[in-house]
Amino acid sequence: MCDNETINEIRATRKQISARFGHSPKRLIEHYKEKQKTGFN
Repeated sequence: MCDNETINEIRATRKQISARFGHSPKRLIEHYKEKQKTGFN
C-alpha cells in the first residue's frame, strides 16, 4: 500500500498536468494522441 506522501505527490503531478491543458480532458487527450503519432521523446 502506498503511503500518503506518495499519493500526495501523484495528486500534485496530476493537478499540474491538468492545469497545463486548462483542466480540459479533450485537450489532454488530443495531446496524448499527437504524442502517439510523433513519439513520446
